[in-house]
Amino acid sequence: MLTRRFAFEQIAADNLDFSVQYDAEDELGTLCKSFERMKNELLNNYKRIWRMTEERRKLNAAFAHDLRIPLTVLQGYTDFLEEYIPFPEKEDIKLLETNHMMAYYIKRLEDYVKVMNKIPKLEDTPVKIQTVPIDSFMKMLDDNIKLTAKEYGKDISVINEADLQEVRGVFR
Repeated sequence: MLTRRFAFEQIAADNLDFSVQYDAEDELGTLCKSFERMKNELLNNYKRIWRMTEERRKLNAAFAHDLRIPLTVLQGYTDFLEEYIPFPEKEDIKLLETNHMMAYYIKRLEDYVKVMNKIPKLEDTPVKIQTVPIDSFMKMLDDNIKLTAKEYGKDISVINEADLQEVRGVFR
């Protein structure tokens, strides 16, 4: 039985690099085979999630890199135009307005690239599951819902009808 407890402890510690061996064809053998299948499914899911995360990081990095080059070129053109456009002739005003509009959209794209670069960093944040008292959770939930509802001109309240003392989850 020590082997089975060890297996549960390994899964609880996110270590799925082990095998459960029990060759008898009795109920415990069936349970151990089911446990081994469950462990393998968890391992496959972790691998799939890891691959998807890595693919998304690569895509975000490629996207941000591909945007940086045209943004740099556009920024150079707008800087050049602002410096060398003759003033105060009437037809040049339209050129200046166009240049300012280009600069505005370049800034928006640069901001977007910065946000895209921060996304992988958010994924690197470790997730910590915590247990909190139900009253604290309900107050946090009520505050958040009230804030969101207020944006839409609504008033919503949360009432705790659950018979729980605490809640487990990821809280920030």
